[in-house]
Amino acid sequence: MNESQISVRYAKAFFSLVKSKNLVDEANKDVELILQVFEESVPLKIVLESPTIQTSKKESIISEIFKNHISDVSLSFLKTIFENKRESFLNLILLNVQQYCRIEKGIRTALITTAVPISKEIKDELSSKINESYQCTTELSENIDEDIIGGFILQIDDVQYNASLKMQLNKIKYNLVNRA
Repeated sequence: MNESQISVRYAKAFFSLVKSKNLVDEANKDVELILQVFEESVPLKIVLESPTIQTSKKESIISEIFKNHISDVSLSFLKTIFENKRESFLNLILLNVQQYCRIEKGIRTALITTAVPISKEIKDELSSKINESYQCTTELSENIDEDIIGGFILQIDDVQYNASLKMQLNKIKYNLVNRA
């Protein structure tokens, strides 16, 4: 089983549990805190990724760090991950849980890639159009990539619309080469 399947299965199981107990918001806050701690603590990350440290020791470290800061359900979930020796997938699992929480709240993530920065007005209008089309709230972020030359690439969750000049030029080149 590949790591994507493993992380999605664990995330789905945890999300289903917290949803059934009406703890989605609380679980989302717990996941944000856990991810923040992992991001800010390089030594903790090293310990958790070390194959020489026993899983039971890793589990006790995690329990000690989070026992007074996250819900019992979230702590139990972390323990399950360590008991099943899936700690190497922990970050991906938590990111997937976050995504499920966003979807549950009707929040979609969108990324607009352009060759030059776009104005706040254009970003707001784009967010509004996405909100209207998908009947959701959009978290829009921007990426600048001069290689696309012009136009834009819009990615909403896992759907991508490529209207870049680079893509159009590549299509023309492909058609010219394959007609000859």
